[in-house]
Amino acid sequence: MNTINKYEPATNSRAGDKYNPTPHANTVDNHNPTPHAGTSDNHNPTPHATTVGNHNPTPHAGTSGNHNPTPHAGTSGNHNPTPHSTTAGNHNPTAHSRVIDIHAHTFPEKIAARAITSLQAKSHTKAFTDGTIESLSRSMHEAGITYSVIQPVATNPKQVIHVNDSSIAINESFSRTGIMSFGAMHPDFEGYAAELERLSRSGIKGIKLHPVYQGVRADDERYINILRKAGELGMIVLLHAGYDIGFPGNDYALPEKIAAALRESGDVRVILAHMGGWKSWREAEEVFSRGNVYIDTAFSLGEFMPLDDGYYASREECRMLSGEEFVSMVRSFGAERVLFGTDSPWASQSETLRKIDSLPLTEAEKRRIYYDNTAHMLSLGHSKFPNN
Repeated sequence: MNTINKYEPATNSRAGDKYNPTPHANTVDNHNPTPHAGTSDNHNPTPHATTVGNHNPTPHAGTSGNHNPTPHAGTSGNHNPTPHSTTAGNHNPTAHSRVIDIHAHTFPEKIAARAITSLQAKSHTKAFTDGTIESLSRSMHEAGITYSVIQPVATNPKQVIHVNDSSIAINESFSRTGIMSFGAMHPDFEGYAAELERLSRSGIKGIKLHPVYQGVRADDERYINILRKAGELGMIVLLHAGYDIGFPGNDYALPEKIAAALRESGDVRVILAHMGGWKSWREAEEVFSRGNVYIDTAFSLGEFMPLDDGYYASREECRMLSGEEFVSMVRSFGAERVLFGTDSPWASQSETLRKIDSLPLTEAEKRRIYYDNTAHMLSLGHSKFPNN
């Protein structure tokens, strides 16, 4: 199929790429910060920034300082992982007793409606929740998800402290809500080392970085320094990888640039979002499948949900990885290096589980992807599944 990925510069476009079957497979990187561009205390200074304060500037940008971490709708005062794991929408809860979504986003309640409306318009895609922690909790209950991890993005250095204070507050209620948050870091934040140390002392498990949304190449020395420090502290780094729907042609987070940074950063645990590189899946497999990075499944399988505004001319443009391609990548990387993630609210937690459940993966592979890999990284309890 001689088509061009509009997220890729024309000079680099390829025909017949099994990982880019559509002309522009214009899929909303759920993660894409633009579509759901982050937020900022004073309106995100970046073009797409539409989120606020601690709130992850991206639609999927984490949670926010204004966010109330106490029990939210759909979650009882004492969060019991069992409730989420025994109730499911289309997902069959009997098949998988525990599931962790490593890649979710929420917004502060005061700005959630405005942020979702703005980001839907920018990305031409539909959100599946209203962007609040309460709606994420309801989604978890309906899907049978035990825990969700919010991934906040700081779109400018001034947001870092505020976002991280919010993340710490959210985690104080984790035992009741089943929702935890990573911290945020920006490459232009001068006190990155001291702030990472503060996060580590506070029990924050990791940080989120987004080269495209933060306007800095992944192989920049500033990111390398942050990665190195995170590694020294034993923190996890979840890194946006690949193209971003809001920045067509922006190559700041392509696999080769991330690989260059990792060669210089030493021993650090890294999760690459969107199956290693959104709309650059072939390169991700070539560069990382024999390495030691992890990948998450967020906003990568099947089709995304477009707005009914005529922006996408056909369903082909909404295609991401097919089931066959997805399974091939899982086997190439090894299920022990794949983590379940959705990019909620830009993908449905229930639907993402249903899609993966329908694939010809073994129960052992699904067990690792849904729970065990992430539980091990986050030092949570392990599932009790038969070794089949």
